[in-house]
Amino acid sequence: MNWSFLAACELLHPTIRSDWQILLRGKPTWDVRAAPGSVADLMDSILDQLWSIQHTSTLSNWIRRKPSVPLPAWTKGGCGLDPLLVFMTAGKRALLQGARTAEATQADLPASERTRQRDELALAFDVIAQREIERVCGACGRRKACAFGEGPPPAKRRGRARLRRET
Repeated sequence: MNWSFLAACELLHPTIRSDWQILLRGKPTWDVRAAPGSVADLMDSILDQLWSIQHTSTLSNWIRRKPSVPLPAWTKGGCGLDPLLVFMTAGKRALLQGARTAEATQADLPASERTRQRDELALAFDVIAQREIERVCGACGRRKACAFGEGPPPAKRRGRARLRRET
């Protein structure tokens, strides 16, 4: 990672958070009863983790050492996966917008190198997002009945599909 690019991205932290909040307007995320500022705090925590992961030499050590971020109460007490996916997708979009702005400080680098840096930053964000998805789904009491989680064994699925085709 180019340290001047990372520093430029870190300086854009407030802008990235603001853009993230704008992207979330009108989207199904967390309940309005969540504590004021908790979504902004969550954004800050995720971005802080992102900057931290970039300064770490070994990703696996970083993942084990970092505590997970506290998530606000879910909308209507239902599944947290959909709001989390919306939240993280908006965050990644805001991050990539910020990264493109930070690239302006890297005009001396070839375009391929700037793209590689942006891709590396996006990958680190994906690692954080995946970790949070696994944490939310891992704590869910409805995993066995979840449309996203483990379903019936493949043989049973095929059997039902054959039955439908025959009728």
